[in-house]
Amino acid sequence: MSSVILIASAIIYFQISLFILNYFDQYVHSPYMDEIFHVPQAQQYCLGNFNEWNDKITTLPGLYLVSTSFIRLLNLIFQNQDALRFCDTYWLRLSNVVLSTLNYMIFQKKLVQFPLFFSLVSAFSLSLFPLNYFFQFLYYTDSGSTFFVLAAYYLQLKSNYEFSAIFASLATQNESKTKRNIDDSTLMALVQQRSKKHSNLFELVSKTPAEAFDKNFDLKRFFQKLYREDFLGKKIIYSEIYEVFDYKSLQPQIIVASIFVFFVYVNNVLPIFCLIIHNFSYEHPFLLADNRHYTFYIWSKLIRKHELVKYSLAPVYLVTIRSNGQTAKKFKDSCDMANKKARAGSEEKKIGPRTAQSTEINKLILIPVVLSMAIGVSIYYNNWLSSKVNTPLNEPRIINETDYKSDENLDRFWGTYRPQLYFGLKTRSSNPLLAGLMWFNQFSQRFQMRHWCDQGDGLLKYGWVAHDGRNFGVHDVYESNENGYSLRTSWIKRNGGKDGGDWTTRVKAYSFSADQSPQFVSLIFYFSTEYTGWIQAIKKESATLSILSGETKDVGKFVTKVKVISNENQKVFLNQVTGNISAAYLKESLLKDGFFDRVKTKSADLKEYIGLKSERSAPIEDSNFVAYQISGFLPLEFEVIFESDSLRKELKEKNKPEPFELSGAEFDSLLVDYHSTFSDKFEDTFKLKEKNFSTSAILTAQCALSNMLGGIGFFTGQSIVRSQSSKEPVLYWPANLYTAVPSRSFFPRGFLWDEGFHNILLSKWDLEITKDIIGHWLDLMNTEGWIPREVIFGDEARAKVPTEFLIQNNQFANPPTLYLPLSQVIHRVNQRVMNTDEKSHENNPDFIYLKKIYNRLNHWYDWFNNTQIGKLPFTYRWRGRVADSKSELNPKTLTSGLDDYPRASHPNDQERHLDLRCWMSLASKVMGDLSEMVLGKNDQKVKSYQAHYQVLRDNKLMDQLHWSGSQYADYGLHSDKIKLVRMRPTDSRTPPESMPMVRSVEAEPKYQYINSVGYVSLFPLILELIDPQSENLGIVLDQLRNPKILWTNFGIRSLAKNAPLYEKRNTEHDPPYWRSAIWININYLTLKSLKHYSSIEGPHKEKAAKIYTELRANLINNIIRNYETTGYVWENYNDITGRGQGSHPFTGWSALVVPIMAEVY
Repeated sequence: MSSVILIASAIIYFQISLFILNYFDQYVHSPYMDEIFHVPQAQQYCLGNFNEWNDKITTLPGLYLVSTSFIRLLNLIFQNQDALRFCDTYWLRLSNVVLSTLNYMIFQKKLVQFPLFFSLVSAFSLSLFPLNYFFQFLYYTDSGSTFFVLAAYYLQLKSNYEFSAIFASLATQNESKTKRNIDDSTLMALVQQRSKKHSNLFELVSKTPAEAFDKNFDLKRFFQKLYREDFLGKKIIYSEIYEVFDYKSLQPQIIVASIFVFFVYVNNVLPIFCLIIHNFSYEHPFLLADNRHYTFYIWSKLIRKHELVKYSLAPVYLVTIRSNGQTAKKFKDSCDMANKKARAGSEEKKIGPRTAQSTEINKLILIPVVLSMAIGVSIYYNNWLSSKVNTPLNEPRIINETDYKSDENLDRFWGTYRPQLYFGLKTRSSNPLLAGLMWFNQFSQRFQMRHWCDQGDGLLKYGWVAHDGRNFGVHDVYESNENGYSLRTSWIKRNGGKDGGDWTTRVKAYSFSADQSPQFVSLIFYFSTEYTGWIQAIKKESATLSILSGETKDVGKFVTKVKVISNENQKVFLNQVTGNISAAYLKESLLKDGFFDRVKTKSADLKEYIGLKSERSAPIEDSNFVAYQISGFLPLEFEVIFESDSLRKELKEKNKPEPFELSGAEFDSLLVDYHSTFSDKFEDTFKLKEKNFSTSAILTAQCALSNMLGGIGFFTGQSIVRSQSSKEPVLYWPANLYTAVPSRSFFPRGFLWDEGFHNILLSKWDLEITKDIIGHWLDLMNTEGWIPREVIFGDEARAKVPTEFLIQNNQFANPPTLYLPLSQVIHRVNQRVMNTDEKSHENNPDFIYLKKIYNRLNHWYDWFNNTQIGKLPFTYRWRGRVADSKSELNPKTLTSGLDDYPRASHPNDQERHLDLRCWMSLASKVMGDLSEMVLGKNDQKVKSYQAHYQVLRDNKLMDQLHWSGSQYADYGLHSDKIKLVRMRPTDSRTPPESMPMVRSVEAEPKYQYINSVGYVSLFPLILELIDPQSENLGIVLDQLRNPKILWTNFGIRSLAKNAPLYEKRNTEHDPPYWRSAIWININYLTLKSLKHYSSIEGPHKEKAAKIYTELRANLINNIIRNYETTGYVWENYNDITGRGQGSHPFTGWSALVVPIMAEVY
């Protein structure tokens, strides 16, 4: 038959099928039956999300891979950018119609030796086999599995064994659960063909049933052979031959015992089979749910009869191996002989045409095979790339779960690790026990319950007045003038035992003035976990005392006592409630879920108040929290006493008496001791009294430090991350993060670049805390060397984050500021060797720590140099800018940390970012020093880091890349002539003011330096890269000190007053952020560098010293003045008035005022 007739008949077949598909789709357009699983899974593959898998799907992914290849080809042909445009239900069904048409063509090719009419009718008849044909109009596996089996068999008959094996392998990936690779009739025909010595399958199936199944047909022998015979190297068993996944507990597992069909060529011994059967015989929960499958009968009638039955089948497996091996050999010999005869006969009849036709067939087969292989390799590679984003780095962890209860860390097991609350406690563990405080006025005109820190609460001020990061803290809240009272919460610990020891919290509320009318206030203290069953007993002993006993996995057994401290004539009400509530929305659940009611009293002064329902005070079976409400007229005071059972056991084992209850006078005494120790250590560390600071200034500094320590949180959960290789985000692995937060009210989560600045201060106070924090951040590194720039773990943290900032991209960096505190750790190790008798670092705990984190730091450094480099050698570029932004005056660079600071107006890959290059200079220096310490001076890695540092700090090269002639600057495609304009309405009914503002480019951009003096242009100075003898250093210092450019009486402003974008909004909704304000982190680095240049000989030494003195005084005076006036340390300060602005309290990097005062850089 000519190729023309073959193609024409195939087109007719396709058109008929397409007509039926279109008719069917009109009535059943949405996914039907099993399509509700198949279609969404295929769409995930169309989007490139090859890691996503629906656990309810029991087939292998061949169906989706084939469809995705077909659809991507359509996208390529039609230049379609929407991945789902051709990936809806209709187009997925159409891919099956295409495969069915290919089946028809294979039948035609094989029947070519018969008369034309007979071959056409036979090919159509075979293709229209009802069970196979009509299921092609649903997105099922039938058409695909049939195609790959037929193609494999056809190629095998053509002696093209290599491609036959490929198609056979693809066939195993297109298996259907209810109907396997080929139809019942084809299977029977195959076995009959071999038993009756037919030369090929198609010769058999073209016969009538009477001819095929004559009186010699042996049904018993047929089923015996059906199990034993081998076809294309794959066992064919009628109906269900193997299950791939076990969905026990909804987790995919390989069911090894049920896929012995893949071991038919493996020479194993009986004991190994028995061992495998013993360990891997899983029973699918739905195994006996469907009696259509042969496994139903085998399992229910045979396997389940006795425990030993499954082992008794091991010899059968061994016999089958040998039998199938022999059968395969005989089958191959038979096929070779048949093909040899067929070729000999063909050569005698049609040597020329048949040879050409064979070549044509091979070419026809070769094209889809090569295309499939290329697509498969592409899919595998893309899948591998996308999986790297949430694969942990294969290096030993710095912090392990067991470290939280180690001897050196146990005094930090309990802590104020819920910084987003006004007061909250938590254990450092994956399943923590939580505690917290809420309060509200009973009879105010506007009901407000306080819980989470919120700038909208209108408090006069709040914050920690003392906190040592380990053993105690004192926190003050000054309510609004409308409410007129304050709360002091004092918390202390008694260390001991193996579960973190005892602690007590004392809460006292009192009015601003004794002249105020009596206020009735409710204070609520609660305990909560994410799991149930931890409350063992709870009993209200009296009107002022309630005792709870409990036990959790991480805390062990404990007792809590809630004790009201009341005056003799004071009436105080104690209520308690238990229930099941999510800790992330505890306040909202209490208010909405019926926990409160009007409580009647017998007091003459008070008829009723809003209280927790008494009928819910006993623990229910699934209770995961308990809350205590203490209500009364001010002043009001109570204590919560937590007593650990393990502490008492430890003392008992040592024959020591049980400790006094940490309450009353015992509490007061220990609190005074802790506070005194804190003050002494503060002076020893920072020596502010020696520098003649006032008492008020020292208290401000202590509060700044205390708020940073009290702002350290412990978060558990998974980040949401995205790879550039996949469109859909995925979850990071479960992890813990111990970190300080920038602002308890506005940014109560981990920020990578903030953390480097935080630990400049923390490392001077408690280096162990710094080492712990850095270790947690480095443990978040994935296999690429990337660390997420924001870490938002758990519902509590996510509740405070806008949706657009939840997803972290693995191409987006943040300044590697962790190298700043690490350089101090390295310096401390070197100083210890120089100042002691130690001959080496080996026994130094700080050196041991640095050695432990070294490999992770290597990977992090390499990630920057692999992903953030620029087009030219030794240039760098921040990723993440939006090149086609229409609403931004200057597209933001969030990854740099400087957000809206002016960069090139038209982002592209030609940009050169000065600040990132300077950060990499710092990283190279620190890695060089660290490598020399860990590896020795002569190691090649040391030389590589040092060489890189020398290149990056080379002033000649830096000037060539970033000196504009008057300043250091970024370089890129830029125009200063850009403004925001309001779009014109499209009709007269639309108010002009309702139209959005978009940016308008008034002058074409060109490649140039971005000549706006500001923080970025200062980076070569602040990271101490400018040569002390350089003329450029003098120019930069002059710009720094010029009031018309950067200088103010309150600090260095972020952008020069003469810059085009000074004080300009970036969008109509985004006010300027880094375009004028004074930021303390950059001012700190500026002071540090000025101190450096003032100590080195050079022409600018005296100028640097003078600027340093003036700038330090301006910063200190302004921050202290603001704190004394407002009660807060602020996010940034106005460059004109010096007033604090932005989020508050902001005792992240703004707390660097402490080392500035101490002059310890």
